[in-house]
Amino acid sequence: MTNPAVRLSQLHAWRHETELRGLQPRLDAYWSVDSNRPDGTDAERENYYRQVVAPHEAAILADFPQDVPEKTAWDVILREENWRSVLRNWRHDGQQIFVFAPDLLAMLADTDVNELPVQNLRMPYDTFYVALAPGHFLPNYNRDWVVDGFYVTAETCLVDSLRLRPRPPNELIAEQRKQWADLERIPGALESLRKDGSESFASFDSYIAKLLAENAAAQQLYDRYLLDPDTVMDEIAAKVDIRGSGEWRSYLMFSVDFTFCRRDHAPASLSLTDLLGQPTLRAHYDFVSHRNTVADGIERGRRSAIPMDTLREEDGHPDDLSQRDFRPNGSGGGHATGVQPRLLFELSRARSGKTTKRSAGPRKGNAGERQSKKIGRSASTPGRSSLDQFLRLSNVIR
Repeated sequence: MTNPAVRLSQLHAWRHETELRGLQPRLDAYWSVDSNRPDGTDAERENYYRQVVAPHEAAILADFPQDVPEKTAWDVILREENWRSVLRNWRHDGQQIFVFAPDLLAMLADTDVNELPVQNLRMPYDTFYVALAPGHFLPNYNRDWVVDGFYVTAETCLVDSLRLRPRPPNELIAEQRKQWADLERIPGALESLRKDGSESFASFDSYIAKLLAENAAAQQLYDRYLLDPDTVMDEIAAKVDIRGSGEWRSYLMFSVDFTFCRRDHAPASLSLTDLLGQPTLRAHYDFVSHRNTVADGIERGRRSAIPMDTLREEDGHPDDLSQRDFRPNGSGGGHATGVQPRLLFELSRARSGKTTKRSAGPRKGNAGERQSKKIGRSASTPGRSSLDQFLRLSNVIR
C-alpha cells in the first residue's frame, strides 16, 4: 500500500490561514477585548462590554448580509473561535498529522469495534489531525464543501488524574498564602468570589481549612486507588450522573472536529459571507467507566443530544451521525452504518500516550458566570485551587 501525496499547503491548518487572511485581524481584535473583560462589579463588567466589546461585535455583524439572522452569524464567529483553540492545541502538541492509504481506510471502515473495551484505547497524542482524501468521506454531506480530515482532541483520562499525588500540606499552605495576598491586591476580587455565598472565602483561615480537607480526602483516594484501582474507578463512575454528587470525571473523553474544504476550489481568502456556507460537524465521546465498550460511549453521546452542527451546546439536536444514512446515492432515511465512529476509534486503537483536557465554546454571558463555572471544578483536582484558577483568569499568574 502506498500513501497518497499530501501537500501541506492544502491541509486545514495551513489552508485556514489563507482563508482567514482578510478576517484574522478583526477577529483577533474582538477575541482580545472579549477575553480581557474585568473581574469587578456587575456594573463595571456591563460598562466594559458596552464601551469596548459591543463595538467590535457590531462591526463584525455588520459585514454579514442584512438578511442573515444574528444567531446564524454568531455560529460562524463561534466556529472560528473553536478553530482558534483547536489549532493552538494542535500546534502545542507537535502538529501531528496522520495520513492513511485509501485501502487501509476502507478496511478500517469495515472493522467492527463496538465491543472493544475502552480501556484498550490509547490516544497517540493529546491533539492530532487525520488527513482524508477530499470528498471520499461523507461525500454527499454538503453540496459545496467536502470533508478533508478531522482533529481529535483527548481529555484527561481518569487514570492519569488518579495517579497524580496530592500536594504536601506545607507546600499547599505556602502557595495559597501568596496567592491570597495577590488576590487582595485586585480590586473587588474577593468580593466577587464571596458573591456566590461561599463561606470558605470569608477569610484565609477558612479558605485554607477547606482546601486542606479536600487535599486530605484526595490523599485518601490516591492511597485507595493504588491498592484497588477497579473499585475506586467504579465508585467514581457511579457518581458521575448523580446530580449534586460533585463528581464529573469520566474515564475518557475526546472531541472530534471535522474540517471542510470548498469543492473544486483552491485555497483562497474568504469573506464572512463565504463562511456562512461552511458546515460545522463535530462530535464528543464520553466514556464514564473503564468497563464501557465503544458502543457504550457512542450510545451515551447519542442520548446526550449535544448538537453536531453548531457550537451552541444549548441547542438540543437529536439528528446526529448515529441516526443518519450517508449512502453514496444520498437517499438517507436508514439507520447509520457506523462508519464514522468505527473509523475514529479504530485509528486510536493500541496507541500509547498521555491525554490532556482542553476545550473551547461560546463566550456569551458575563465573565463572572464563566469564571464561577471554571472555579467550581478546581477543587476536584489535587493541588489546583480556586485561587489559582481565579488568578490565572485575572492575568496575575502567567
